[in-house]
Amino acid sequence: MWYDVQKYFGEQDVPPKIRELIGMLESAGFENTGGKGSHRNYKHPDVNKLITIPNKLGDDAKHYLVKMVKLAIEDLKNEHN
Repeated sequence: MWYDVQKYFGEQDVPPKIRELIGMLESAGFENTGGKGSHRNYKHPDVNKLITIPNKLGDDAKHYLVKMVKLAIEDLKNEHN
């Protein structure tokens, strides 16, 4: 199931939560490869990019992290086209 990238990454007043970013990555096929402390690393076999998600699940995602997840999902879509 692909998330509508514009719906989640469009201009919003409230940033998404860390758990929402993780849900988007996992539903796009990224797998958690572990991490240290509150950090989680996600990798997809078709994308040569490691995505590190820090912080607790209920925290608001920082702008740079939202952009990084958005680019990773778009790269995956472009890889499959």
